Amino acid sequence: MQYLSIVRLRALSLATLLAAPLWLTGCATAPEPLTPKAGYQEFTDVTWRPETHARAPMRANEMSVSALEAYKAGLWSFHDTHSSNFYLTQTDDGAWTAHEKIDAAAERCISWGTGADTLFRKGRPCKNEGVVHASPMSDGRLLLQNSGATPFNVAVELRAFNVSGKPIRHFLRNGNNQPDSLAWFVRESDVFPKGSTAYLATYWLGDDEILRPSKTAFTGADTLEKLMRQFSGKIPYCMSYISHQGATRYGIRFTPRRGKALEGGFELLPVKSSNMFCEAESGAVSRKGTWRITTIQGTRVLELIPESTVEMSDLGVQPVNRQAVGVGFAEILTGKTKRVVPVRIIRNNQPLTDFRLKFNRTAADSIAAALDHAARSKDAHDTKLGLRASKR
Repeated sequence: MQYLSIVRLRALSLATLLAAPLWLTGCATAPEPLTPKAGYQEFTDVTWRPETHARAPMRANEMSVSALEAYKAGLWSFHDTHSSNFYLTQTDDGAWTAHEKIDAAAERCISWGTGADTLFRKGRPCKNEGVVHASPMSDGRLLLQNSGATPFNVAVELRAFNVSGKPIRHFLRNGNNQPDSLAWFVRESDVFPKGSTAYLATYWLGDDEILRPSKTAFTGADTLEKLMRQFSGKIPYCMSYISHQGATRYGIRFTPRRGKALEGGFELLPVKSSNMFCEAESGAVSRKGTWRITTIQGTRVLELIPESTVEMSDLGVQPVNRQAVGVGFAEILTGKTKRVVPVRIIRNNQPLTDFRLKFNRTAADSIAAALDHAARSKDAHDTKLGLRASKR
């Protein structure tokens, strides 16, 4: 993105000016020491437990700000060293238009979950592109309406927090409110400058949608019926979950389907976390649930409704978002190939909290500089462990 390039050019120019006289006198500066990976105990604001409410990040003071002014000035979101920038402009007739500049490897800044940059219509993945109109609402939220080929509407609420002087690494969080991949390598001395603001966003969708949170998860089935037959025997299908203290990892086993029934039952079996393949723990107590086949935006979906004793975090959903997010499987089309993949079901008009924080320009500039050093530190750490360094 443009502002990232400006930051790096300035850093390079300054380094060149400082290095020249040292080179002429035969001196050399020692390379900047890289940062080792932080320990869990250093992230004092992370509970490592499921999030039941949208709390203030690192006890930062909440601020009263004009959401419209914040949108006009711009919001930034970070994914590794990549970023996205969301902002509003006003036309001559007074209407507001939303814009978003996105690095190739970043997610959208205004996003209701990983994979939300792609919507599904009649089973086909569609980029949610097109002109997005913005309308301030009387309650302070912003209504975004897409007029492109895949129309949608979503209301956004912002909570603003003063993070000036606070350590940057504590605010680089993923969607589960845990440290993002580079947060572990940000220097403790890297702090936000004066005037830095972080934003916590909550969304309300106007229609039910499905999103695919993982592009690598697969089932091996091409219809929902085959999925249920395939995983109705001894071997269950392992579900994704939020890794935390006390988590239970489940595999799902379907009760054999009768005829052309559109609903039925399933079991959730605790599975061995150390195994590469999905294997149920012997003697573990299973949980029950029901499934139903429905259609969302023209896409066939098998929705899972677990019994109330099942923690939604053990199915990959934060408890604070339990009413807004469901889990299931959907039949999608890639070219002429149909396959079944795990999906999240986003329910209309239910509040969904996004724990990946957004930032104003002042905070974003400081984050970009901190992440440059963190990325080099992480690559050195990974190389030392024999892991492949990231491509950025």
